[in-house]
Amino acid sequence: MARNNIDSNDERARGKLYLAALNGDWNSVKDMKIIQRIITKKKETTLHIAAAANQEKFVRNLLRTMIYNNPYENLTAVNEIGNTALTYAAATGNVNIAMALLDINSELPNLHSGVKPLYMAASLGHRKMVQLLYSKTKEVVREWEEDEQDDLFITCVEGDLYGVALEMLEVNPNLATARNKDGETVLQLLARNPSAFVGETQSLGDSYKTNYDGAVFEDTNEVGIGVVVRNAKGEVIGTLSEKIPLPSSVEVSEVIVARRETQFIVE
Repeated sequence: MARNNIDSNDERARGKLYLAALNGDWNSVKDMKIIQRIITKKKETTLHIAAAANQEKFVRNLLRTMIYNNPYENLTAVNEIGNTALTYAAATGNVNIAMALLDINSELPNLHSGVKPLYMAASLGHRKMVQLLYSKTKEVVREWEEDEQDDLFITCVEGDLYGVALEMLEVNPNLATARNKDGETVLQLLARNPSAFVGETQSLGDSYKTNYDGAVFEDTNEVGIGVVVRNAKGEVIGTLSEKIPLPSSVEVSEVIVARRETQFIVE
């Protein structure tokens, strides 16, 4: 009988924590002895639920109580499929919650379990979260398995997250040959979205037009890049001509040419 009472009390406590985390009601649980604990059948903790519910203030209050109670261990707690609270924060796109977690444990994005927070954010198109997490993980990402890097790169391109995609490409040019689940390369994906890289005769703000091209010089193992920018009257207002070392494939060359053309326009 006593055992049943203990189980019943524990279940009520977990239910109370769950609702408080879900609704951001810190005052209702702030005096409880243990707040950060597993509270669902899927092994989610109070922090998991608060992060998933986008309850920033609740998360900050909870983190303050965890500072003197194994904060690293609590932050690395995973649910039944290996996801930390940072993965949940990545899913919501709340950069402030993510930064609060990273301030305590900067290695959270690099744990080898569950869905990687960076991939979660990219798959949901959370640009600022992707930029934050990539800045914390870029040295580790280059060590990922080839298929994992391909998946992240393609996900970034498909989600218009071109900044991170270009950074990844600079580190690993072979990503230009990555294909999505339909067998399409990054060039084919970009062809469906002209705004990604400004291409031949593409209008720039209704004021400028560009033409670009690349040529392979096999005798010197180089690629020549040429860009011409014209105003609305067709007058040439800028040109670029330079050579770069020959990349590993034609596909990589084409992406690099398009990228350099975009950089030149910005310059």
